[in-house]
Amino acid sequence: METTMRSLLLAVLLTLAALPSQARPFTDMAGRQIDIPAHPHRIFPAVTSVTVTLAALAPDLLVGLAFDLPEGAAGFLPPELARLPVVRVLESLDGERILATAPDLVVGWHGITQARAETVMARIGKPLLLVEGEVLARHPATFRLLGAALGRGERAEALARYLEDSQARLAAALAGLPDEARPRVYYAESPDGLTTQCSASTRLEVIRLAGGRPALECPGGGLSHSQQVDMETLLALDPDVILARDRRTAEQLAARPLWQKLRAVREGRLYASPTLPFNWFDRPPSFMRALGAQWLARLLHPTRFHTPIHVEARRFNELFFGVTPPEDALHRMLAP
Repeated sequence: METTMRSLLLAVLLTLAALPSQARPFTDMAGRQIDIPAHPHRIFPAVTSVTVTLAALAPDLLVGLAFDLPEGAAGFLPPELARLPVVRVLESLDGERILATAPDLVVGWHGITQARAETVMARIGKPLLLVEGEVLARHPATFRLLGAALGRGERAEALARYLEDSQARLAAALAGLPDEARPRVYYAESPDGLTTQCSASTRLEVIRLAGGRPALECPGGGLSHSQQVDMETLLALDPDVILARDRRTAEQLAARPLWQKLRAVREGRLYASPTLPFNWFDRPPSFMRALGAQWLARLLHPTRFHTPIHVEARRFNELFFGVTPPEDALHRMLAP
């Protein structure tokens, strides 16, 4: 009899655990008042940048990833992330595949992907919480809002404070830097190096924060201002520094005879953006830019900094992802 009662009680508890949490009203960063679970415990990120944010704030609540983890990222991240299913969201937002992860809350981005996410979540009946992240300065508020939504306020505050403090330290180190001392930096975004972003793009935020100037000027503003240039244009620009999106691209470009005519290549100022556990510069544009700006600033203005970047990178990874990265992997990634 006692065994039967225990079995019944267990069945009731399991049934209750499977029921949706009681809803509560919540205002997201798009100003929308929505109903979210009182205690969300299964979260899906509807955009790549949010994957990075949630991997830092609440990896235990994630039920899926919006993109494949970079090669080598496992040593920098909690092991449970590598076991999550991947539902790629860049090309399309597959509502059925998201539904299969059984989320009780979906987190998206207030901006260019918002309308698509709202349509899909309305169709599959899942609450959508929108956050911001186009510029680094909004990420502290994003962490704090998600901390309030997910019951992780204390951790969110610690991460937000680091972002604010690190940017204040960086600005202080570069204070008084005249325009003529800011190197012109070209971003080689594509494998052939001829797709780039021009100066109005927020994707070049790291260059500006690090005390550089985008080499290619353009009017307007916004998240992405992709430009195709030809080799003749690039040779005429002859930037002081070239930044490639990853090490493979940097190595391939440095080996090409036409690229060797560029002063930055000849003088060893073609750099690869670090990519672990996620890209420090772009793709996806995330809070990792705070570390990317510190890395690039040390390359552009080495005499203004005293703490080696690998020391700051280790501290950053321990704080945001709870993992001490392998020292050899860290040094390989940061090697010139």
